[in-house]
Amino acid sequence: EEKLMKKNRMTLIGCLTVLLSQGVYSTDLLHVYKQAMSNDQTFAQAHANWLSAKTGLLQAQSTVLPSVSLTTTTFEHKSVDNYNSPPAVPPTPAHERGWSWAYTLSASAPVFNAAGWVGISAAKDSIKAATATYLAAAQTLISDTVSAYLTVLKDYDNIRFTEASKRAFYRQMVTAEQKFKVGLQAKTAVYDATAQYDNQVAAA
Repeated sequence: EEKLMKKNRMTLIGCLTVLLSQGVYSTDLLHVYKQAMSNDQTFAQAHANWLSAKTGLLQAQSTVLPSVSLTTTTFEHKSVDNYNSPPAVPPTPAHERGWSWAYTLSASAPVFNAAGWVGISAAKDSIKAATATYLAAAQTLISDTVSAYLTVLKDYDNIRFTEASKRAFYRQMVTAEQKFKVGLQAKTAVYDATAQYDNQVAAA
C-alpha cells in the first residue's frame, strides 16, 4: 500500500508538471484535486469498499424485515341465453362474457431472527471501519495534492527564475564585450561576466 501511495504521489506530480509546462499556470487547486480523485487508486478502492459496506447493511436489514407478497387471480364468466322473437324464427343464442379479479395480499415475518440481527450489527461495524478508511484516504489525498501542487509551483518558479538569471548574465556578458571593444572597461570585466554566465548555465 505504501508503494502504491508513493506511486500515486509521483503520478500527481508528473501531471502537474505537464500542465504547468504547457502554460496552464492558472490551474486551480480544486481542479487538480478533482483530477486526483478520479485517478488515485487508493482513494477509489476506499470509496468502493465504503459503498459495498452500505449495500451490505441493506442486505442484512432485509433478513429481519417482513416479506410481503401480492397475488392476482383472474376469472372469466360466460353465459348463453336463447330467445325467440318473433315466433316462427329459430331461436338465436346470445353470448355474454365477463371478467373478475381477486387480489390476495399476504405478509410474514419471523418472530425473532437472531442471525439476522447479528448480521446487522456486523454490517454496521463494517460501515464504521470503511468510513474511517474512506475519510483517511480522502485526507491523505488532500494532503498529497496540496503538497504536490506547491512543490510543482515552487519548482516551476525556480525554473523561471533560473531562465531569467541566465538571460540577465548573458546581457551583462554582451555588454561587457561591447564596452571592452570601445575601450570603456578592461578585458577582465569580460572574463568576469563570461564566468558568471557559464556558472549560471552549469547550475541550471
